[in-house]
Amino acid sequence: MIVNPGQLNPYHLDLSAPKILIIDDFQDMRSMMRRTVESFKGSHIDTAREGDEALEKMAATQFDLVLCDYNLGDGKDGQQLLEEAKYRKYVSSTTIWMMITAETTVEMVMGALEYKPDDYLTKPFTKQEFALRLMKIQARKADIKDVLVSRDSGAYEKALEHVAVHLAKKETFELLQIQADLHERLQEWAQADSIYTKVFNIRSLAWAQLGHARMLIREGKLDSAKDLLMTAIAEMATLVEAYDLLAGIHEKLGDPKSAQQVLEAAIAQSPKAILRQKALARLAHANGDLDTAEKTYRRIIKMGRSSVHKTVEDYGGLAQVYAAKNAAVDAIKILTALKEEFKHNHEALLNGLLIECEICAKLGLADQAAQAMDAATTVAKKATNVSNTVAMKLIQAALAAKRDRLAEGLVTILIANNHDNAVLAQQVRELYIGVDKSDEVQALIDAAQTTTVDVLDKGAEMLKQGALEDAVAHFIQAVATAPNNLQVNIAAAQTLIKAMQKNGKTDRQLFLLLQSLEKVRQLDADNSLLPTLQKVYRQLASVQA
Repeated sequence: MIVNPGQLNPYHLDLSAPKILIIDDFQDMRSMMRRTVESFKGSHIDTAREGDEALEKMAATQFDLVLCDYNLGDGKDGQQLLEEAKYRKYVSSTTIWMMITAETTVEMVMGALEYKPDDYLTKPFTKQEFALRLMKIQARKADIKDVLVSRDSGAYEKALEHVAVHLAKKETFELLQIQADLHERLQEWAQADSIYTKVFNIRSLAWAQLGHARMLIREGKLDSAKDLLMTAIAEMATLVEAYDLLAGIHEKLGDPKSAQQVLEAAIAQSPKAILRQKALARLAHANGDLDTAEKTYRRIIKMGRSSVHKTVEDYGGLAQVYAAKNAAVDAIKILTALKEEFKHNHEALLNGLLIECEICAKLGLADQAAQAMDAATTVAKKATNVSNTVAMKLIQAALAAKRDRLAEGLVTILIANNHDNAVLAQQVRELYIGVDKSDEVQALIDAAQTTTVDVLDKGAEMLKQGALEDAVAHFIQAVATAPNNLQVNIAAAQTLIKAMQKNGKTDRQLFLLLQSLEKVRQLDADNSLLPTLQKVYRQLASVQA
C-alpha cells in the first residue's frame, strides 16, 4: 500500500495500550479479529461469544475499543447489545465501538445507526482498511477527550469551558453540536437554540434542524416546529428522529391519528427501534385501531425477548387489546405467557398479576380475577424490590379488595424506599382518603420515614467511629430492607468501596457493590456520583485477588 504525504499510515496503528473486547459468536472470527488486533501490538484483549457474556465483561471493565459483530446468533444482536451497553452506561463517549457485519440490508443498517456506533466495517475488509478507519476515530476522540470525559461525568460547565478552548483554535460542526447539547443538558435553552439556528443558517445539517425543532416545541411554537420537521423529512426520509418529534407535536395538537400515521412511516424506514414500536402500539390502541395495536404488540414481544426494554406492559398491552376484541382465550393465553416469562422477576410478575386481575374483571371472569389477586398477595409478601408505580397500583388494588394488612405492609415498604419523596407520600395519603382512612396512613408514613432516617444516621455514625465492618453489615441489611432507596444504595456502595480499599476485595462484596450501583443507575441514571463509583468498581474488579 502506497501512503501519500499527509495521509494516515495504517502501519503506524499502535493498540498496545487500549483495552479491547472482541464479540462474535464464531470462534474462527474471534480468532481472526484477535490476530488482526495483535498485528497492531494489541495485548489487552478479551473476547465474548454472545451478548450476555459481553455485558458481564463490560460491567467489570471499561473497554477502550469494542469490535462487535452484528449477527450474534440466538439472543441479542449487535444493535441490542450496543443499546443495552449505552443504557447501562458500560461504555463511555471515549469508547470506540465498531460494528462488523456481512449484512447490508436497509433494516439492519438503519436499526444499528439509530444507536450510533462509531463506525461500520463490512466483511470482508483488509487490515489496512480496519487500521485507517480506527485511526481516524482515535484522532477525533483524542482531540476532544477532555470535553467527552467532563460530559460523561456530568461536569457540563467544565465541558463547556473545554469546548470554548477548542472552538477558539478551530470551529467545527462537531464541537458546535456538543456545545449545544451541553447547553440543553444545563437547560440553557436560548444558548442552545442560538447555536442550532447559527448552524442551520450556514448548512442544513440534520442535528441542527432537530435541535431547533426541539426548542420551538419547548416555546410552544408547534406549527413552526411542525413545518420545519416536515421539510426535514422531505429532504431526508431516513431522518427518523424527526418523525418522533413530529408525532409528539400531533399528539400535543390533539391529533393522535396523525401521530400514529407519522410513527408508521418512521417504522417503515427503521423497523428495529423497539421504543418507537411501543409508542405506535400505545397510539394505535388509544385510537381504537386494534388490528394495528395487536400486530405491533406481537412484534414488540418478539423483538423484546433479547432487549433491555422488554417489559410486562408489552404483554399486558396485548392482553388489553384482546380483551377489547372480546378474545378471552387469546387474552388468557398471553397473560399465561407473561407469568411464565417474568416468573423470576417479582416486580414484573406483580404488575402482570394486577393486569390479569383487571382484564379478567373486564371479561366477567370473577373467579380468575380473585385468583390473580390472591397470587399478587402471595408475591407481594415476598417482594420488597418493586417500583413505585407497581407498589401504588398494588396498594390501590389491596384497598379496593379490603386487604388492609397487605396495603399497610406495602405502604411501609414504599415509604421506606422513598423516605424523602413528599409528592409520593401525598399520593399515598390520597389513596387512603378515598377509602376514608387518612389518619391510619399518616402514622404508617411517619414511622417508615423515621426508621429510614435513623438507619442512614446510624450507618454514618458507625463510619465516623471507625466501625467499618459493622457499617458494611448495617448497610447490606439496609439495602435488603429498602432496596429501592437511592440514598441507602449510595451509602452502601460507598461503604463497600471503603471496606475493600482497606481490607481487600471479596467476591461477595464486589457482587453487592455492583447490585447497588445498578440500582442507583435505575433510580437516577444522571446521578453525579455514579460515574466515579462505577470507575472505582471496575478498578476493584480488575485487581488480582
